[in-house]
Order: sequence, then structure tokens, then C-alpha cells
Amino acid sequence: MADQASTLRVGVIGCGHCGPNHIRVFSQIERSEVIACADTNPVNLERVKRRFPRIAMATTNYHVLLNNDNVDAVVIATDKGHEHVSRCRPFVEAGLPVFVDKPLVDQAPDRNTHLAALSLPF
Repeated sequence: MADQASTLRVGVIGCGHCGPNHIRVFSQIERSEVIACADTNPVNLERVKRRFPRIAMATTNYHVLLNNDNVDAVVIATDKGHEHVSRCRPFVEAGLPVFVDKPLVDQAPDRNTHLAALSLPF
């Protein structure tokens, strides 16, 4: 994990609609850089790699980011909101900070179940 004086190294999951905007913003923040991105669609990855050539790793398997010791935090920006809990869980369990672009839970009845599974207060 990065300390306050070092650079926060971010991984972005989801490079379709919202992900590139998160990459752009984190790339503009001092002491922050996007070092990895993941998307199941190779076309989205190619588009992001052309637009942001400094990203060191692009993969179709988001678990690769979890196993990358250089990733300090992740952004989950997939287009499918129902996938956010499953994408978020392994990173939370690993102790990494996670920013979720959309609501974590789409349906109110699922809220407590999903938040409890992530060990988040509600």
C-alpha cells in the first residue's frame, strides 16, 4: 500500500463507458497513476491502451490485478452493476481500497446480504 508521500498505483476494472474517464482523472491527480486495467472485451482494452499508453498492464482477467503487488487500490467501473459485488469482494478481502463507480447493490432487498458478505457496516 502506498504511503502519503508515494504514488497511489491504481487498477481499473471495466474499460467500456466509464472506465476511461476514471483512468483520465486518476492520471491527472498528482501522486496517482493507473498502472493496470481489465476488461472482458479486448476491443475496450485496445482502445484504452492507445489512449493511455503509460498503462503497464491490460488484461481480460480482473483477478490478475488482485495478484499484482504493485496495485494499491482498484476502481470498479464495469457496465454491469449486478457484477459489482462479485468484482469487489476479492479486493475487499485482500484489504485493498475499492472505489465502485455505480451503486454496489442494485436492489434494496439484497443490500444487507451483500454488504454483510463484504464485512462492510450498514
